[in-house]
Amino acid sequence: MTLLRLLKGFLIIIILIFLFIQIFIHRPLVQSIKSDQQKPLTLSSEENYIIQKWLK
Repeated sequence: MTLLRLLKGFLIIIILIFLFIQIFIHRPLVQSIKSDQQKPLTLSSEENYIIQKWLK
């Protein structure tokens, strides 16, 4: 019974990590690479907005 709960929790964590990667890496990565060549490292407004939402 505890093993089943552990596996469920593990599955949820994997899904959350996958979603996190999709949102934070998959989308802004191309934008970041393009903008990094033109300006120094700063957060885009989209990334700022996501971070603000996560902090609240």
